[in-house]
Amino acid sequence: MLKFNIKTKLTLGFLVIVLFFIVINISISYIESKSDERITNANKIITSSNKLTHKITHFFSLTKGYLLITKKDKLENYKSEWVHSQLEINAPLKQLREAEIDPYVLDLIELNIKNGRETANNLIDAHNLLQIAEEERRVELERDVQVNLINLDNIHEKTKEALHHLIQQSEESYAEAVDRNKKVKTVSYISLVIALIIALTISISIANSITAPLQDLESKAGEIGSGNLDVKFDIKSKDEIGELSMTFNKMIEDLKKSTINVRELDKRVKERTLELELRNEELEKFHRLTVERELKMIDLKKKIKELE
Repeated sequence: MLKFNIKTKLTLGFLVIVLFFIVINISISYIESKSDERITNANKIITSSNKLTHKITHFFSLTKGYLLITKKDKLENYKSEWVHSQLEINAPLKQLREAEIDPYVLDLIELNIKNGRETANNLIDAHNLLQIAEEERRVELERDVQVNLINLDNIHEKTKEALHHLIQQSEESYAEAVDRNKKVKTVSYISLVIALIIALTISISIANSITAPLQDLESKAGEIGSGNLDVKFDIKSKDEIGELSMTFNKMIEDLKKSTINVRELDKRVKERTLELELRNEELEKFHRLTVERELKMIDLKKKIKELE
């Protein structure tokens, strides 16, 4: 069997309590960090998707507005703004790529943006050709413009739908992560209470394993002091108190042996004393008899002398 002294018990109890708190803290921190990552990622997706939706809508609106401008000087300025609006799409799209989202959804959004840019460019080219085209080609170019406008609207709707679906998913993920954080905090409070109860239980158990035997030792030591040598210590713990209990038991056995020896010696002394007393009585009796005999002899001698 393993033998633990008091110091080892206290050390192990302290280590168990500390280890328990560390495990709970690490587990809760890990869960919270994962939830925080989901919240951050969801916020990033929602922000990027909203920005991207706004930039795409602005770009498509400028594309359509381009068709309504007739003055050449305004057209150049407008085209510059239109080109700039294309470039503005790249920033939120890059942020969206850096976020953790479904690759299929991201590919779909990128494909729609790519098709939208190509369709917008085709639309602008067709419109520019229409301005300088001869009469026989105008019908064909007008048809191309209309087709590209329809395609542009369809792509715009598909892109907005994909982004809207992505925003919904991210909002749900955000809500789940926030709810999970709340549950984790609740669990952390409950775990803390349980940990405190366990720590208190371990502390009480260790304290009882030390104080209860000590109280037993104190009580029985008092009985020994009162002269009761039939006391026996039954402490079986494998620590200093158990060793002390064994020492007390051995001491009691030694005291019993010493007491028996003292009693035997006392008995012998009493017996010897009694023998001496009897002998003294006999000697006294003999002495009295001797004295009486001497007195009688003296008295007899006197009487004999008087008769002479």
